[in-house]
Amino acid sequence: VQSRGGHLDLKMPRRLPVALVDADRLQQVITNLIENALKYGGPGPIRMTVQQEPGQLRVDVEDQGPGVANEDRQRIFGLFERGQNKGTIRGAGLGLFICKATIDAHGGHIGVDTGPGGRGARFYFTLPLEEP
Repeated sequence: VQSRGGHLDLKMPRRLPVALVDADRLQQVITNLIENALKYGGPGPIRMTVQQEPGQLRVDVEDQGPGVANEDRQRIFGLFERGQNKGTIRGAGLGLFICKATIDAHGGHIGVDTGPGGRGARFYFTLPLEEP
């Protein structure tokens, strides 16, 4: 992240709960979300939070950029779809599509909303936890 001019603040519990996932695919999702935050998020740190919620694991990736317009929030997860910066920043429109397909295949949910204080974007996903 630092080599690309960004800073990542990571907040997570010392011990993570068990979720049955394909580790390589999950790594790809996290990498895609962080790369998008670097590309579209403007200056400022990227914050990644991992937390346990009832029955699920939640991961948030927040940036300090212009955010995602309400009308684009569902569309950008489609194949070859891009947000409002599509003319100025290069990309094929595959990253979020792959993220959604991966999270859906794992029985989870992915989405985006406005970051804290109405600034930036917060991409998040949840994954079901393995029963103890």
